[in-house]
Amino acid sequence: MDRRSLLTLFYWEGVRAVDPRSLVRGYLESHPPKDQGIYLLSVGKGSAFMALGAWEALGKRVKEGLVLIPKGWKRASLPWRVIEGEHPFPGRGSLKGGMAALELANKAQKEDLLLLLLSGGASSLMEVPWPGLNIEDLTEVNRKLLLAGATIQETNAVRKHLSAIKGGRLALTAWPARVEALVLSDVVGNPLDVIGSGPAHPDPTTFAMALETLRRREILYHIPPKVITHLQKGQKGEVPDTPKGDAPPWSRVTHHILGNNGKALETIAQIARQKSIEPIIYTSRLHGEAREVAKVMAAVAWEQAQKEKPCLLLWGGEPTVTVKGNGKGGRAQETALALALELEEWPGSFLVAGTDGIDGNTRAAGAFGDGSTLPRAREKGLDPLALLNNNDSYPFFETLGDLFITGPTGTNVMDIALFLLP
Repeated sequence: MDRRSLLTLFYWEGVRAVDPRSLVRGYLESHPPKDQGIYLLSVGKGSAFMALGAWEALGKRVKEGLVLIPKGWKRASLPWRVIEGEHPFPGRGSLKGGMAALELANKAQKEDLLLLLLSGGASSLMEVPWPGLNIEDLTEVNRKLLLAGATIQETNAVRKHLSAIKGGRLALTAWPARVEALVLSDVVGNPLDVIGSGPAHPDPTTFAMALETLRRREILYHIPPKVITHLQKGQKGEVPDTPKGDAPPWSRVTHHILGNNGKALETIAQIARQKSIEPIIYTSRLHGEAREVAKVMAAVAWEQAQKEKPCLLLWGGEPTVTVKGNGKGGRAQETALALALELEEWPGSFLVAGTDGIDGNTRAAGAFGDGSTLPRAREKGLDPLALLNNNDSYPFFETLGDLFITGPTGTNVMDIALFLLP
């Protein structure tokens, strides 16, 4: 098996390890809910298959279900209402989904359970703007934060303070019903208040922190004025803050993380050992500017190359990209291009890809690279550094035939980077 085929195999083994359907089904079969009635809300990139796993485990015990999925993604065959929302920025479908989610939560009574199945992408797919704001306001703020390279923690601190459903407000709506959240984590470190903007978790952030994020990212005066006014009113106490740790719902709310990036990396490592390849997991908490992260990974890759023995280097996490150009790409492809610039004549091969199968504004999950990437690019008249500076990684790898295309995988646990030696 050639190196690209092997890297592809490893990628899919990691994705299968965090298959939403089997994770949810397995958990609910071993921990069946004892509540009188069950209301199910599944939201995120893994929502359709998380819901399918719940249906297989619970069947008609679910009184009513609602599944919120990204537009154009595969639908599992489900007996419940399915609403398509927009991603990565909320839109009219997201608003419809958010309103339906609040209505569902409000139906659950004290003796009932709101079963929340949460995966990456939920922040965008389920939205209800605070009164006085609209979905276009929130879309504009989200776009500005993304282009400014804001971290997911920064972005969600702002999102939660513009929303009537995020930052614990969904759980507040369901109170006094019990809420149980089964989570597929797409955030470094698995912070429950950040994943999906924490719809059923107490929120430690404040209006002041949201304003500070906008100042730090230098976009405070580039967003709709009524958004700034709303946040300022909140800072003065004129708008209620998100529910904190002493709010009523939390004694009736539990969370369980079923899958994350670390689980995917550990599974890949097991498969590598079966093939007599030594795996080395460096971290599942990779974060920072993509091109800077690439320099660190490349330095380690060169170091390991000196040892001249088969090995697989594994990294996971979520780099960020501060968009300064007008090109086409995503954080995985940008990382891969930055790696190619550092790894000319390196003796191995690498793959950087998002586990959801969608990288940035492209159809690719990520890209392959090796020590020949730069020489091949020059032969075709490509300027790798210029393309990197224009955030234009997609055409670079498309021209070389090095894109990694999977289509939506139905799961999402951030990105993985695999380096195979020799």
